[in-house]
Amino acid sequence: MKKFWRITYILYRNAVIRDLKISISIITGALNHLMDGVVSIALIFIVYTKTDAIGGWNIYETLILISSMKIITTIFSSWLKKGTGLFAEHMVRTGEYDFYLTKPFDPMIAVSISKPRIYNLINIPFYVYIFIYAINHLGRSIPPVNIACFFLLFICAFLLFYALRLITVIPAFWIIKSYELVSITDRLQNVMKYPADIYPRTMAILLSTLLPIFAISYLPVKVLLFEPRLEYIIYTILITGLFLLLARLFWKFGEKHYGSASS
Repeated sequence: MKKFWRITYILYRNAVIRDLKISISIITGALNHLMDGVVSIALIFIVYTKTDAIGGWNIYETLILISSMKIITTIFSSWLKKGTGLFAEHMVRTGEYDFYLTKPFDPMIAVSISKPRIYNLINIPFYVYIFIYAINHLGRSIPPVNIACFFLLFICAFLLFYALRLITVIPAFWIIKSYELVSITDRLQNVMKYPADIYPRTMAILLSTLLPIFAISYLPVKVLLFEPRLEYIIYTILITGLFLLLARLFWKFGEKHYGSASS
């Protein structure tokens, strides 16, 4: 674990040095991500000018939902998205994955953290502000046990999102340029913006089991704002562990079929 955080620190330090040399890239990247956040929040305000509740959730509860989800995806985007994306796009095809296989560090994790993008973090203060703003306008206090359960499920949600991302990039071991599969996790963010209660029951079950994105966005906020039911907590922990295990086994299976350009 100490080696993991040491490598992460070095990669982020190098990313800062690299990105500061490309000022235009920093500015445009930061503005693009910031505008994405502003537009997402603005759309929520527009929707609530026509209604008082969506699926029984008021505007502040929905703002907490979307800001929590955005914090998770933004941290992921800064830390793990680029590396996993490049793996799907060309690391296997060009044989670059050989470099990671020769290092004394787990290649799956090494690939994931290999290309951090600092400027993606520009959104974090904005989403944290929206989160705190919405909490302060709820009109009720949140018990400490709810907060503790939320942070536990927040960590699970991040790991689950990472596992889903891995599952979409692993087909690169067999499919040339599988980047279109990777974009699935980006598109699913549009579904995670709203409470699960608004979706048809069949769709809600599907998005809680086979493609458990509601465990990423909906359940952590559900236990924060309402009763922290034990079944929600157990389910989120179990589904996260299951998908991490599946991603790991799938990756190892793919490695056995890996044949690089230099093999």
